[in-house]
Amino acid sequence: MKQLQVSETERGNASHSHSTLQSQIKSRTNMLDKLSQRISELRMQEKHCHPRIIQISSSIESLRQRISLMRENYSDAEQTSVASELSFLNKKKSSLYSERSQISKELSETEAGISVIEDRSRLRKKALVDEQTSITGEKPSWNLTLRNLRRRKTHLKKSNRTKKQRTRIN
Repeated sequence: MKQLQVSETERGNASHSHSTLQSQIKSRTNMLDKLSQRISELRMQEKHCHPRIIQISSSIESLRQRISLMRENYSDAEQTSVASELSFLNKKKSSLYSERSQISKELSETEAGISVIEDRSRLRKKALVDEQTSITGEKPSWNLTLRNLRRRKTHLKKSNRTKKQRTRIN
């Protein structure tokens, strides 16, 4: 009887563990989806920054050529004005490079995080599959033990009734 209770308790615990693990897998899968979405967004930002950087680099080169022409054709005051503008554009270019670098860094960190989560998820899934296989393999044995215990219990009840009846007869 006690073995029956232990068997049923263990089966319930295994079922609860299985449900908990399935919930954890679902949660981690949702996190993976969110991180994948974030990576996509960062890649889109990077795609938008790259052409802009090329455009600014081209503009800077064009300005350098113009400055060279201006030095040949204009006074120092006009050159100072152009130099100020060029300085501003250089700062803007530097800012864009910094922004691109930050986006690339975030992308790398996010990809690394996703890789870690995917590895954990694979390991957890394998553990769950192994546990489910183990539980599935043990189930027939537990069911057999349970049937045998029930038969024994029934047999003992019949035996006790027979003894009581004999005692009453005597």
